[in-house]
Amino acid sequence: MRPTGDAHGGADFFISYTQADRAWAVWIAWVLEEAGFRVFIQAWDLVPGSNWIQAMQARVRDTRRTIAVLSNAYLASDYASAEWQAAWASDPAGTGRKLLPIWVNPCDRPGLLAGIVGVDLFGLTEAAARATLLEAVSAAIAGRIAPSRSPEFPGSQAPSFPGHRGRPPAHGPAHSLRAFTGHTAAVRCVAFSPDGNLLVSAGSDKTVRLWNVADAAAVRTLIGHTGPVFGAAFSPDGRILASAGLGDRSVRLWETADGTMLRTLTGNTAGVRCVAFSPDGSLLASAGSDQTVRLWDIRTWAAARTLTGPAYSVTSVAFSPDGSLLASAGGDKTLRLWQVASGTVARTLTGHTELVYGVAFSPDGSLVATASGDKTVRIWRTRAGAAARNLIGHSSSVTCVAFSPDGSLLASAGSDHLVQLWG
Repeated sequence: MRPTGDAHGGADFFISYTQADRAWAVWIAWVLEEAGFRVFIQAWDLVPGSNWIQAMQARVRDTRRTIAVLSNAYLASDYASAEWQAAWASDPAGTGRKLLPIWVNPCDRPGLLAGIVGVDLFGLTEAAARATLLEAVSAAIAGRIAPSRSPEFPGSQAPSFPGHRGRPPAHGPAHSLRAFTGHTAAVRCVAFSPDGNLLVSAGSDKTVRLWNVADAAAVRTLIGHTGPVFGAAFSPDGRILASAGLGDRSVRLWETADGTMLRTLTGNTAGVRCVAFSPDGSLLASAGSDQTVRLWDIRTWAAARTLTGPAYSVTSVAFSPDGSLLASAGGDKTLRLWQVASGTVARTLTGHTELVYGVAFSPDGSLVATASGDKTVRIWRTRAGAAARNLIGHSSSVTCVAFSPDGSLLASAGSDHLVQLWG
């Protein structure tokens, strides 16, 4: 769910479009906000009572970048021309990459637009268009396009490694044991039950699914959320399952045994992306697009504390096994470790090159795993704050990770519609 109200005065992107391309513009805005960016778009933000001219002038001036949704209809519009030209005038040399042309149908590229590097979305599948859009946005922000992994050696044979071959490289992939199929859209989260017998997954198809770990068989599908589900967690005793609704801004609680919906928690002011129970079961953390982490008292289901950090969406939270730390990850590509007792940040870990979507502690608390839009899973040493391994195997953004109760397995899932187990 997108943020609302005057918070868009400092949005990351202003979507410039004509009504003929409204469907494209709305889709682009949704993909960007789902990825953690803040967007201003006329279709959502100019509500009854707004001054259209004043609002558009303010957004063109205050928003960091303008995305021009280009088509023949756009090029023929005087209003659209004024919008993209205002963005160009503020950065004529293109050093700040203030104007990002997105072509949604084949058409001429006249005048100044011909000299600005853009991307084509027409003719692509939805998955390819999504990946192309997010790559273009990331490149515009970073100022360069670099691969997230080593390029293939272009010669006939790569040179032999001259050193010791007795152990595999620390960044190499682990072994994938089995895949779970059934979701009809991107899988957004995974979590093991406390006894390790069940795996829960949830995603953009609005469902929460329970699986048998031993044979990957589907146990049941929980239906109730009205939009994408981005987070799920079992209570320490395994009796309750919590799920986070991005589309409906709610946390839903389910009876694990029979799938009965027990309660709906509301309070987050924007889409909820993640949930986590404390090890002793006394707290439930929820976080999301309102840029906060909320701690709920399990005894009363009332909000106990709100943690506020950088102005970015929080995509994942996890308690350390001893309950002293809370890990949060989000749109700033970092992992933050909070002291639960004081609500202060103890450590910030950096290394991912894209948004961090998921985080999980190992059962002994010595390791933390993160999942990122850079298609990798990273494993960190909690105490040292250093990277231990980089797992490569997904073909698209990795959105979530979870350790098995004995720490022998790590599950990851992503936008390639796949759940993988690493051993």
